[in-house]
Amino acid sequence: MDAFNGANGANGANGANGANGANGANGANGAEGLAAVVATGGALRPMGVSPWPSVEQAPAADGGASVIWRGHPAPRVHPLPSLDDLLEAQPPWNGVANAATLLRRGFPEGPADSKTASGALAAELQRYLPTESVFSGWTFNNLAVVAMGEFAAAAAWTKHEKALRALLPDADGTACELGMLADLVAFRDGVQGEALAQRQGIIPYFQALAGFTADSHRETTRLCTLALAIGELAVMHYKHIFNRARPSELCPMLLPAVQVPGHAAFPSGHATESHLVARLLADVLPERHPSRPLLLPLAHRIAINREVLGLHYRSDSVAGELLAGLLHQDILDFIGWKPKDGLMHGEQLLIPAAADRPDNPTSDSLLARLMAAAQREWHPPTT
Repeated sequence: MDAFNGANGANGANGANGANGANGANGANGAEGLAAVVATGGALRPMGVSPWPSVEQAPAADGGASVIWRGHPAPRVHPLPSLDDLLEAQPPWNGVANAATLLRRGFPEGPADSKTASGALAAELQRYLPTESVFSGWTFNNLAVVAMGEFAAAAAWTKHEKALRALLPDADGTACELGMLADLVAFRDGVQGEALAQRQGIIPYFQALAGFTADSHRETTRLCTLALAIGELAVMHYKHIFNRARPSELCPMLLPAVQVPGHAAFPSGHATESHLVARLLADVLPERHPSRPLLLPLAHRIAINREVLGLHYRSDSVAGELLAGLLHQDILDFIGWKPKDGLMHGEQLLIPAAADRPDNPTSDSLLARLMAAAQREWHPPTT
């Protein structure tokens, strides 16, 4: 799990909860901040003196070429030297391991011979030059993008359109769903505070349920964060395909309690992401953890709260649950883990079981390493 631990330090713990902004598909509303700036008089655009390189020949006595940087207060049309020309004209950088460089940069003169003093320091500093060029400061948010790219390139997450389309009601079914939403309006006062909090983040609710924090279970929190990102990637893909109108577009009397997100309704982002978080948590939690029976009920509750707000039809939530199950299977296939049957009620999963992690995993992807690290947090090695 070194790739995820790296030099992130506190960044992972801090980013873990902050990344809840990827929740639902409300993140797409972030562009509203720009509109606010424009409405108040426009964005500031400072202009400085920006450097521009050229490769120039030194005087005839020297005969060599060198890289010269000149400042320009505004963009100008002028060809840039090629990278090869720049590298050929630029002497290698040795830190400050050059006495003349030290003198030129203001290194204080020694008591007897300043060049000797500079040379001694230059020789000492040479010992501290890096021996390899490998970045060690990856933050989790950026590693999550890498993990999403690995998953998106290899998994079958784009092949679920047929299964989802089967849940999309016809006009009569939609009319019945609008009637259902009208009945749910009566619950808004009681649920609005909770629903608005879940609009900003669902991970804190799962943390409270299972009893962990970003500090106590960093990798588990990161796994939940990555689940949100994968869920959002997939849900936006299918929202664009189905392009279903929001309920309030067909029935304005629903008067949603919050601004309607700037994307289509089907499937529900909150339903998809909360169910995916629940299933992945079930994979890493101990088999008899007391929160296990409540993981899916919490996901259902989060999804229904979005219906109460007037943002989603019931079928949006059901489709989100289905998509989460399909994505969960895609993830397990991708990392080489084997699913196990949970407690079923007819065709409905009530209590998910933990997936089997192979002794010799075939996948070395970032997602596989994160799953294994999160599981180890709940299953410490026995001595």
